[in-house]
Amino acid sequence: MSLTQNEIAAFMERFEAGTLSRAEWNHAAHLTIALWYARQTTGDEGLAIVRERIRACNTAVGIPNTDQAGYHETLTRLFWQGVCSHHKQHEAEPLASSLERLLMSRLADRKWGLAFYKRDTLYSKAARLDWVEPDLVPPARLTAAIDRSLGFAGTAPSSPPAA
Repeated sequence: MSLTQNEIAAFMERFEAGTLSRAEWNHAAHLTIALWYARQTTGDEGLAIVRERIRACNTAVGIPNTDQAGYHETLTRLFWQGVCSHHKQHEAEPLASSLERLLMSRLADRKWGLAFYKRDTLYSKAARLDWVEPDLVPPARLTAAIDRSLGFAGTAPSSPPAA
């Protein structure tokens, strides 16, 4: 999927207005909004916005945010870290090309989190409601493990694209 800067901006306007359709609110949309906010905010500020707006979008499209469905804190924070890592490597690229790379990366796999968590842990009620430390990777090494999983270990941020 390749979108232009204007198409991404229009998508974000609909997202922020709460007018996305249920069909549009998929994993690729979650990654799109995360990259958008990663490019415009700092880590903690961006995560707070993403949390709030995912919950609001879920409600707008009819997905209840409960103990069993809707917003998932651990997945949100884990994918946020992955998107921020991607952004750090590709921040010099135009948004559209960075998003295209993101949507072709391992982060596009909804099950990417299972590289860091046992299934029962990741999909538990506790992980949905609050951050749960990974149980397949030492928590102190999570950032490095995320970078490695995305192919960024030992690399410097990418250089700006050729003109």
